[in-house]
Amino acid sequence: MHASMRVQASLMLAMAMATACAAPASQPTAASAPAGARPVTKTINAAAMGTVVTVSTMLAVAGAQSNIPGSAELEKLVNAGLAVEQRQGQAAPLVAQLAQAVPTTDDGSWQVLPDGRMEMTWHLRPGVRWQDGATFSADDLVFTAAVLGDPDLPIAHDLKLGYIAGIQAPDPQTVVVDWNRPFIQADTLFSSDGTMPMPRHLLEASYQADKAGFPQLPFWSSAFVGTGPFKIQEWVDGTRAELIADPDYVLGRPKVDQITVEFIPDSGALLAAVLAGTVDLTLGRNLSEDEAAQVRDRWRDGSVLLVPANPNIVTPQTVDAQPPIVTNVAFRKALMHALDRQQLAAALTAGMGAVADSPLPMGSTDDPEVESAVVRYDYDPRAAIQAIEGLGFSRGADGIFRDERNQPLELELRALDKGNNFPTVLSMADYWKQVGVAIDPVAIPVARQADVEYRNTFPALDLGGSFATTLDNLDTLRAAEIPSAANGYRGRNHGRYENEELESLVDRYLVTIPLGDRNRVLASIVHTITDQVVVMYLFYDVNVQLVGSRLANVRSEYFGNAEQWDVQS
Repeated sequence: MHASMRVQASLMLAMAMATACAAPASQPTAASAPAGARPVTKTINAAAMGTVVTVSTMLAVAGAQSNIPGSAELEKLVNAGLAVEQRQGQAAPLVAQLAQAVPTTDDGSWQVLPDGRMEMTWHLRPGVRWQDGATFSADDLVFTAAVLGDPDLPIAHDLKLGYIAGIQAPDPQTVVVDWNRPFIQADTLFSSDGTMPMPRHLLEASYQADKAGFPQLPFWSSAFVGTGPFKIQEWVDGTRAELIADPDYVLGRPKVDQITVEFIPDSGALLAAVLAGTVDLTLGRNLSEDEAAQVRDRWRDGSVLLVPANPNIVTPQTVDAQPPIVTNVAFRKALMHALDRQQLAAALTAGMGAVADSPLPMGSTDDPEVESAVVRYDYDPRAAIQAIEGLGFSRGADGIFRDERNQPLELELRALDKGNNFPTVLSMADYWKQVGVAIDPVAIPVARQADVEYRNTFPALDLGGSFATTLDNLDTLRAAEIPSAANGYRGRNHGRYENEELESLVDRYLVTIPLGDRNRVLASIVHTITDQVVVMYLFYDVNVQLVGSRLANVRSEYFGNAEQWDVQS
């Protein structure tokens, strides 16, 4: 059955089920709105395509709860950081939330010291309060850093915490962070990426008494107290969260009075709810591109917004590759020229994605020097064939290249059997076969998906992963990150690629604070990665967000302006 027919069938079934089944009764787990509060007049019905178990990104990316759709977005509604990123991409501007301003080198609040250390000073906005009325202060941030950096806690630990030499609160409105080295992402500390502020007055005693039980506290769901524009009024495990506006939010009382977030793990049921008019807004990763295309054509009461995501990649093996020709740069360039990536993007993202040429974000960096440094590979099968012939291969009667021993040129291409992975593998295999390269597609079995040695010692090509996919993980290019028996094959350098000059550039990039100087280093990095085909960039994925037409000021790229959301009459 064609994909669109399957989606239509699932929509019909899900809509029938949604009509037939009533929502289960539930009991509130948090206090109702205080007496005298203004009546609820503006409401939003939202949905997350996952069973959210916590409002903390720190916990949602740990263990079996990894990356539950909607968790990060829900956290931004009920908690606020010192700043929030307002768009994806290189040097994405941060907007101050609980801080008066984002530190900069221009005003001296971000200083690189002569001895190689760095100091960053944050000044808090006056009048910030926790949702229980307690005053928010710099001591809360000192406590947060201590908790997040505690190796004894079973939580996700942000790598940036390892660069912190100390943190002080000289007064209640000021926090000074001493870094043991320059770090370009230092200004994201205490923001919406797993390092959000924690209330010391509510959590310190529990943290000191029982670290093992700390992540299981009711605080992280039904009893959560944050600093964001909305606070939790009711939490029904596995079903929904009811949020109400916090009248004391430091950036102003939200225009919306209440947001109901339903947890709907099934995409068919989610689409049925959207089309039935019971969901105005989706949170986090949710629909496939094919499903989004279907709802786009049928939903008259809202819009399908696209949020650029990371590029799809193929990682070539550079250690003990089989066949060895995979380590040849000219051969990897030939493989790139053999792919019509524009057609791949159109077919596999329902026309919503775009070709990816590098780890730069979709939409560019706004820096022409960096953009011009990228080596791009247009679809040119003739050039691919000529390059492979130049490497000593000859095409046989079956059209497949053979080496001097008459062995066919065949590559194994591994991929997790999920999402668009195998349609992508099979499409690439067709293109490569047309130029004379045979592909052996291998689905990584469930039993071996956690086998790190198997995953990192693939013989030729591997689809997926996060090796050098974005500017945030360029440090995966370090030789120290190469998976090996010595480190239990747990390094993040998935292609086991080693290049001292490139590693030196990455190290410089991560410590170069002035943006102009940093981008000059970045230009050299992206040129090397693309010229050497360290990673084979295919096309960008997109995350789909559905926004009802009655909503105003909801921005697809981030949820840091929720106090400005409104409901149009």
